[in-house]
Amino acid sequence: MKRSLIGGLCALLMFSLIVFAAEKKEGRIAVASEGKTTEGPVGERLGRSSFYLLFDWKGTFVEAIDNPYKQAREAPGKSLADSLRIDEKGALIGGIEKLPRDERDQVRNSMISFLTQKNVKVIVAEEFGDEIIKAMKGKGIDCFAFKGSAVEAVQKILKAGKNK
Repeated sequence: MKRSLIGGLCALLMFSLIVFAAEKKEGRIAVASEGKTTEGPVGERLGRSSFYLLFDWKGTFVEAIDNPYKQAREAPGKSLADSLRIDEKGALIGGIEKLPRDERDQVRNSMISFLTQKNVKVIVAEEFGDEIIKAMKGKGIDCFAFKGSAVEAVQKILKAGKNK
């Protein structure tokens, strides 16, 4: 009885992994980037990158799309120069002011929705914050941190998928 139960659970788990892999392969890989070329470096942060480079699960470049949320994380009407000032000791202080938390959450959710509409299943950037990782996982998108070119990142993802 125990053997058949364990065997059944193993079969169900393997079937789930196969279905999961098939679902991933129907989606796309998005790489955060500052340029539209696949040879360029992976962007430092997802929300701050200028473009998303989309690839299929064969590693073929599909398209480069503008990141409509690039400027949304900064407080409106503020530039870096506007927000810098000198304190009483002559030190330069300040920086880009962040949006309030609820507005940042709204921007993040809109960005994830945008990527979901593009059928993205894996997103690549140099680094991810804890909040974006949690939000992406909640929408079925995997995060992959990588430093190097966009095409190298995709090749590494595809190679890792084949070794599973």
